[in-house]
Amino acid sequence: MGGAGAAGRGSGVGVGGSRGLVVTAVRAVDALRTSALFESLSDSVLDALVGRGTWINVRGGERIISVGDASDCMYVLVAGRLAAISPVGEMLGEIAPGEPIGEIGLLADEQRVANVTALRDSILLRFDREAMLEVLRAEPEALLVLTRTIIRRLRRTQKEKRRARALGRRAVALIPLLPGLDLTPVAKALVDALSPYGSVLLLDPETVDHALGAGAHDTLFDDADGHQRVVTWLAEQEQAHRYLIYLCPPKTGAWARRCMRQADRLLLGVDPGAHVSGTPMLAELLAAGVQVPRDIMMLSDSPGRETDVMAWRDRARANGHLYAAPDGRLPDARRIARLLTRRSIGVVLGGGGARGFAHLGLFRALEELDIPVDVVGGSSMGAYFAGLKAVGHDTETMRKIARDMFVEHNHLNDFIFPSVAFIRGRKFVKELHRCFGDVQIEHLSTRYFCVSSNLSRGRLEVHEQGPLYLWTATSMAVPGVAPPVIWNEDLLVDGALLNSLPTDVMEGLDLGPIIASDVSTGGELTAPGIKGPDPEGLFSWRGDAKRPSLLNIMFRTATVGGQRGASERASRADVYLRMPVSDVGMFDWKHFDDVNRRGYEFALDQLTPVRDQLVNGMI
Repeated sequence: MGGAGAAGRGSGVGVGGSRGLVVTAVRAVDALRTSALFESLSDSVLDALVGRGTWINVRGGERIISVGDASDCMYVLVAGRLAAISPVGEMLGEIAPGEPIGEIGLLADEQRVANVTALRDSILLRFDREAMLEVLRAEPEALLVLTRTIIRRLRRTQKEKRRARALGRRAVALIPLLPGLDLTPVAKALVDALSPYGSVLLLDPETVDHALGAGAHDTLFDDADGHQRVVTWLAEQEQAHRYLIYLCPPKTGAWARRCMRQADRLLLGVDPGAHVSGTPMLAELLAAGVQVPRDIMMLSDSPGRETDVMAWRDRARANGHLYAAPDGRLPDARRIARLLTRRSIGVVLGGGGARGFAHLGLFRALEELDIPVDVVGGSSMGAYFAGLKAVGHDTETMRKIARDMFVEHNHLNDFIFPSVAFIRGRKFVKELHRCFGDVQIEHLSTRYFCVSSNLSRGRLEVHEQGPLYLWTATSMAVPGVAPPVIWNEDLLVDGALLNSLPTDVMEGLDLGPIIASDVSTGGELTAPGIKGPDPEGLFSWRGDAKRPSLLNIMFRTATVGGQRGASERASRADVYLRMPVSDVGMFDWKHFDDVNRRGYEFALDQLTPVRDQLVNGMI
């Protein structure tokens, strides 16, 4: 579908046309005035242009332009929201009311190079190629504005595109997948949680009927005039309010379908005790074909192993999941609000052995500054401390657990004859199991990931589900020191082998600001005073400097590759903390308190000036 074909799928008529859809010339001119492309044109020019335009109604999820179509027209979005998508499915950008669509192909006289799909019910004005070119020839100012629009779109960086999408995502729909599931308490709590960021309106059937008359919420798409009346009113509410929350009762129908088509994001409510199965609401959702992010929202007071959340995700084709108490608790709502507004704060922790104790200091600083942590991820030692945070421990509890594991008791000392590794790793894995229990990563209310290196395939593995203790142990399995973990016939080892600071993984989640804690060092293994070449220099070591041990050499050998691209990974963080611990050795567990203190003082110093920017998503 594309070009002229779009009018065949949507409801399209000329201005003042038939099928009960009456669009006055004045109303169409007012719509064009919202576009920077046309705002400088005279009324006479706009009147002439409107006379040659076509008014199009498009369902959410419907494609307007397809790659390869002839560029025989262009559009202006009047109400709703569209998405430009590359041939390989990459989101190129979102299109807001007032913006033109298809202008590049029209000017270049080339086939369409991207797909354009309606993210919600939308209203557009369509202009044939000759009508537009006639206006542009007569009005050079309009051509200049159009050219600037094209250049601005092409110049936008990936980070700017993500931020623009986040700012554009103003409508969320709460949809219960199960009969009888009332999401009203969660919706009301979400209104309170979003209010600090701007005006919020809760839209339910009663609100719509109060504004537009009894039964207006049940207006069908095929009722062209009634449908446009509802869509126009909803667009007016979007202009008047920063956020809209669509609340769907637990029954299918026209309002449920409209909620699905109007929202920029869907939160699909599920009772954790319910059997995973098809439901009428789920069938309605899948049939709607909407292409916006959707998350399973498990209504649970305390997430646990009874929630088959991954099965629900698969069934609903959801992008992710989250947890919320069914009674609408404000802390849960605030966490969801940060997610919806791209203010979720992600913390990435790097690998570095004993230097990783600095991560404890970071979490203490975050607690004192009241900076929430919504997502944690890490590599090697960073995976361990990220796990402690994800299960909900405060920093004092984390400190006691870590001190017991690495200082009071050395759980890395089960040495064996080195056939595959120096230690069996059994004691360490057992201790991690005792620490984390049987918690599954997907059941954590604080989102978590860790990474490991796949020796068999030479690639990075990202772990976002499964046993927390086991994948944490895998991320910490230094080759040669600890044995690889076998998974699907592949050998997995320490994540720092390929990526010691996985900010790229966190960035790919596109959730909000990223804080990165880097405890690596580039000059740890040196031989001061020995010029060489001396093949026996380590055996005849003299001087005050500490001689590199076999374990130090093996660890450095295993992880030096993970340092490649370090500057690029650092640049992906909004706040990059290079912890002042480079003088601490990988296995210097006795420096626990000192490294913890250094991390705290440094993090507090660096985070205090940017605290408000972080919390408000302005960094």
